[in-house]
Amino acid sequence: MEGRDEEKEQDGLSVHSQAPTSSASSLTKVELELRLLEALEIYPVAKLQGMHRHFVLYGLMDFLRRSFGRDFSSDEVLQLLDCFYNLEMLVLVI
Repeated sequence: MEGRDEEKEQDGLSVHSQAPTSSASSLTKVELELRLLEALEIYPVAKLQGMHRHFVLYGLMDFLRRSFGRDFSSDEVLQLLDCFYNLEMLVLVI
């Protein structure tokens, strides 16, 4: 029976208890990344090259602004994109 109790409780948590909540900042980072990926369905990263790249970047900034109710700079959006894509290689393709 003790083996069963040990199985149910590991590190002081019951098997049925919820996982520890993450901090608010990491949650918003995850939400931010998810919203960026949603925006990339509308504004594909492949269009970030060439003469229309500024319009695509503006579209991504606007999508994030509408999703979160705050303004995002182009640098912030490019930093987020850099988490998923090698932007230096994208520039070399141009």
